[in-house]
Amino acid sequence: MSHSKHLKRGKSYSLETWLGRGKRFIVSCKQCQVTGLKPSILAQGFSEDTERSIIKEELEKLYEPLDLNEYGLCGLCSKILKIDT
Repeated sequence: MSHSKHLKRGKSYSLETWLGRGKRFIVSCKQCQVTGLKPSILAQGFSEDTERSIIKEELEKLYEPLDLNEYGLCGLCSKILKIDT
């Protein structure tokens, strides 16, 4: 039986199993559900640790940085809903 049968479509097997600690750096917009990286992962000095450098490397392959406002909305949704950031 393939491991892909156990995961939802679009999820990364390596992210779900080996990089479980990397999930805390993945964010999603509450309105449109677009998924991306926390901008803090791109900060200088984040990947000093070997584990964090592997997490950063793998997450950058899968996701783009996504900046959310205090309400958990991406820039496009906050413009549409006319919420100041």
